[in-house]
Amino acid sequence: MNIAFPPLCPKSRSFSPGIYPTKRFTSISGAGVTRLYGTLPSAAVLTLEFLVTDTELQSVFECWHEARGDAYPVSLPKDVFKGVRKSLFYKSVQWRWGEPPKITSVVKGRSTLRARFVTVQEG
Repeated sequence: MNIAFPPLCPKSRSFSPGIYPTKRFTSISGAGVTRLYGTLPSAAVLTLEFLVTDTELQSVFECWHEARGDAYPVSLPKDVFKGVRKSLFYKSVQWRWGEPPKITSVVKGRSTLRARFVTVQEG
């Protein structure tokens, strides 16, 4: 069950590609080997900032509540990736809320919204 994030275009976007799942094994003598446990990095983080109206803010809260926080994956619309090649982001991962949306009131009826998403690879 994927919950749709509203089609909003962010005013800023930051991305951290995560880390590859590895484990380092070291023997008593100090010799070691590193094992790779996947083909994609995990725990990538996408942080988006929007300038939204109260109506748009309500639709983001509906997405948050429908997803039950980070319980269900969220599908991010193309609008979120406007101005950047989507191929820079992983195709086979699921985005989930990384934290509750953060809101700062700017003027009456307008707010700055910060939404943070993390990747999850379900097996």
